[in-house]
Amino acid sequence: MERVDLSFLVEGLTVLLNGREMVRVTKLDLSPGDIAWIDAPSGAGKSTLLKGLARLIDTKGSLSLGKVYAESIPAHEWRRRVTLLPFPPVPLGETIEADLLSPYKLAVRKKFPPPSKEMMLSYIESCGLGTYGLSRATDRLSQGELSRLAIVRTLLSKPQVLLLDEPTANIDEASRELLEGLISSFAEDGGVVIATGHSAPWGSVNRRFEITGGELRGAT
Repeated sequence: MERVDLSFLVEGLTVLLNGREMVRVTKLDLSPGDIAWIDAPSGAGKSTLLKGLARLIDTKGSLSLGKVYAESIPAHEWRRRVTLLPFPPVPLGETIEADLLSPYKLAVRKKFPPPSKEMMLSYIESCGLGTYGLSRATDRLSQGELSRLAIVRTLLSKPQVLLLDEPTANIDEASRELLEGLISSFAEDGGVVIATGHSAPWGSVNRRFEITGGELRGAT
């Protein structure tokens, strides 16, 4: 990850879906190291909000990362910096190695060197997949293992803001703890994390929000 202290600021934002106003954000100001959790029931707009923050769907309002405003750079470059990991996670390669290298096949990352085998092995070791090595077929991984692999793949692509949609859904306690370790390390290195779900599962979460009536608010 680019080790530059960058705050993530959202002001007066409305997320649109097919021209319809879905979620409103008056102000969301996150600093490097913050791990924010958005708690809301299914259908409240969690996924829609994350897609808006990643510029995957239309928005009105202001989005900025450090001194860079979202509208000042191409959407694909914004998503390189502000990266969404959707739910459910799906493999992007037939093997663990192919999956981890898949982001570097995109044009937006052609100028960046892909991770070395040593780095990939270190990362999969840290998420409990080290015994499989890089040649393990991804269709032989469990849901929890795929979730961990997807987060490692995303971290290796070096985002500055990590958007996680339902990161702990349908996974066991061991996978949940390993995910927390990966996410905490990312935040400690200066990253910003925004995750959604039905209840905050980690002690490392330091900012809590909820979506009520289509509006993001600080949790009470």
